[in-house]
Amino acid sequence: MNYVDVTVTDRQGAGFIGYQSSNSVIDGCVNYGDITHTGTNTATIAGIVGMYYGKTRNCINYGTISSANGSLVTGIAGDGYSRDTLIENCINLGSVSASRNGTSVEITYDGAEVKNCYYRESATNDGVYKYAGAT
Repeated sequence: MNYVDVTVTDRQGAGFIGYQSSNSVIDGCVNYGDITHTGTNTATIAGIVGMYYGKTRNCINYGTISSANGSLVTGIAGDGYSRDTLIENCINLGSVSASRNGTSVEITYDGAEVKNCYYRESATNDGVYKYAGAT
């Protein structure tokens, strides 16, 4: 579990892992810390893993993930660069926001197969849970 707030000033960062190597598995991580990008360059930030090439399973993000500098901001996993990646059984309960031409996504941005993941709709913050991914 991570309870520490993280400030990202460079390329990638997350509650647990900034960069995940191929054929690795992240399993059972829970993030309560807020992840904030304050750098002047764009970055990839997320509640669990910033950039990934492996699998992420059974993880939960409660933290607020935010950037004011045009970055990619996601609740669980930032940006995947392999078609062998998988995000499975994960939940994002934290708010996700990016400003100044940034992109914000509740679970993951690109590249991964997403299975059985859920998120709380940040825009309304009304406790409505949305499903993401095939079963």
